[in-house]
Amino acid sequence: PLKREIIIWTFPMLLTPSYFASGETVPARYTEMERLALVHSQHIITPSHFERRQLVDFYSVPQDLIRVIPRG
Repeated sequence: PLKREIIIWTFPMLLTPSYFASGETVPARYTEMERLALVHSQHIITPSHFERRQLVDFYSVPQDLIRVIPRG
């Protein structure tokens, strides 16, 4: 049988820090599920260095998992 490796890329949108910045409240469970999904991803794509910094600072995602690909 052929064994294939599955590589997971995550493209997070509207992260908790963005909601906080707009004055909205976010349930703690939502934030924790978001964090778990991010730290267990093999790769993460984000459109800006600002969002990359949020991923590292707010969620403690290792920098080497994150690739910045600007919108274009």
